[in-house]
This record gives sequence, C-alpha cells and structure tokens, in this order.
Amino acid sequence: MNFLKLLAEQFDRIRFLLYLFGLVLILTFRFQFKHIQSEFVPYVEDALKLTKTFTAEDLRYTTIKFRSLPEVEGDTYIGMCYPIVSIIHINPKFWYDSTDAEKVLLLRHELEHCVNFSLLHRSHKELDDGCPASAFEPYIPNVFCANDHYEYYMQEMDDNN
Repeated sequence: MNFLKLLAEQFDRIRFLLYLFGLVLILTFRFQFKHIQSEFVPYVEDALKLTKTFTAEDLRYTTIKFRSLPEVEGDTYIGMCYPIVSIIHINPKFWYDSTDAEKVLLLRHELEHCVNFSLLHRSHKELDDGCPASAFEPYIPNVFCANDHYEYYMQEMDDNN
C-alpha cells in the first residue's frame, strides 16, 4: 500500500512539474512572432502599441516576409496582403529606403487588411496640404505625409475599422 501511495505522490509531483514547464514554454514563445521576419518585429510592435483594432494574439498565424512584388501601370506594389492565408509580402526595395514612420504605416495598413479583413481602399481625397486623407489609399503617403500626419493616419485606421 505504501508503494502505491508513494507512486501517486511522485506522479502528482511529476504532473505538476510538467504543468509548470508547459506554462513556461507557452509564456516564453506565445508572442515571439515566429512567422514574422526579424526585420519587421520592432515595427509590428510599434503598430500594436498604436492600434485598438488587433492584438499580438491576433497575429499568431500571420506571416510577414520580403518578396519582390508586381508592377502595375508603372507603379510597384510595396506591400500586399493575402487575407485568406494571412500572409503579407513587403517589397524590400521600398522597405530599405523608408523611414520608420513609413514602415509602421505600411505594416499597420497591411495588417488591417490581413487581420481585420479591411479589404477596401478609400476614395482618393486629399488633406489641405495634398497628402492623402486616408491611410487606406492604395499608395503609401510620401515621407513628408507619413511624418507630418503619422498620428492622424493611425487614428484614422482605428476609427474606420
């Protein structure tokens, strides 16, 4: 009888240790963005701080990677989302020539497409200074617009989702 009692006590200890080990693994790797190339992680983290429409948990199956993108009517795509499979491709040529503000805006724009299924681009309205009135234009605002209206674009994406 003592043997069975001792075995039961050891089993409970082992089960408890396995539970703790599993908990540590879950907490350690939960939001590591394992499908997102490392170059994008700081900008994704910035986008997460500025959004109310999605969380890190929503990105657990999202893949973001570099890929040369097609040219249409003389314009090269700089980012493209495939919402059904939650994959985002970013044009490396654009990425390495961009400011931090442009990178965060681009990722946030594409994440809204992939995570929130915001599929439509907005009308081509402009602000008083000629910058696009929406971050959901099919083109990225120029560096001046991205920097001058950064907070406005981030808020506009929250307001329209």
